[in-house]
Amino acid sequence: MAQQGYRTLIIDTDMRNPSVAKALHCSDGAIGLADVLTRKRTLEEAIQTTEIGDLFILTAGSVARNPAELLCLDRLNRLFDDPFLATFERIVLDTPPVNAVSDALHLVKYASATCLVVRAGFTPAKASQRAHAALLSARVLDAGIVLNYLPTMKYHTYGTSGAYGSTATVNA
Repeated sequence: MAQQGYRTLIIDTDMRNPSVAKALHCSDGAIGLADVLTRKRTLEEAIQTTEIGDLFILTAGSVARNPAELLCLDRLNRLFDDPFLATFERIVLDTPPVNAVSDALHLVKYASATCLVVRAGFTPAKASQRAHAALLSARVLDAGIVLNYLPTMKYHTYGTSGAYGSTATVNA
């Protein structure tokens, strides 16, 4: 999205196992979402720039002893009502795994689109089905699926078949 010219913010809401800062080669731990939710820092102070133009991140922040409490409705409403968020054209919430904790299901109400990320050849089909069912119970009616860690594909193809099955974006 950022590469398409949209001012984009990625928020790492996985405070138990944050990964966005490392993936984007940004500093992690000092200031982030946990600090904004506890009102120790403002959103403007916590957001970092990245090497990619128009891409910004809000890391998980300092270690939180109670991530579920931090992601409670009142604090999330305050976060998403912050006028500074309106400066971004796209906001991506990187959540914890749906089956592991309930945090992701609390966050979907703030999303206009939801994507379930499934690791090819690793995530059991039953786990994917459970995650899909959980999203449906949270009233997510249109969830796309991203299949990652696919084996290398041939140039000019849109998918592959074989041991990992066919790949495609699916509306559930």
